[in-house]
Amino acid sequence: MDWQTPFVWIAIGLAAVFVGWRAYRLVRPIKAGCGGGCGCAKGAVEKPSVLITPEQLILRSKTGQPQ
Repeated sequence: MDWQTPFVWIAIGLAAVFVGWRAYRLVRPIKAGCGGGCGCAKGAVEKPSVLITPEQLILRSKTGQPQ
C-alpha cells in the first residue's frame, strides 16, 4: 500500500459525510425563525430606525461642488 491510498480514503469519506449532511438538511423539517432562541420568529417585524435624515441628504452639482 502506497502513502496516497489513506489520503484518498479520507477524501472519499469526507465527501460522503458532506453529501450525507446536505441530504439530511434537505429533508429535515424547516423550523420557524433562526432556531437560536432569540425570539425572532415571534411578533411583528419592527420598522428600522432612520440612519440618515432627509435633511442630511444633499445633492451635489455635476461639477463636484456642494450646493
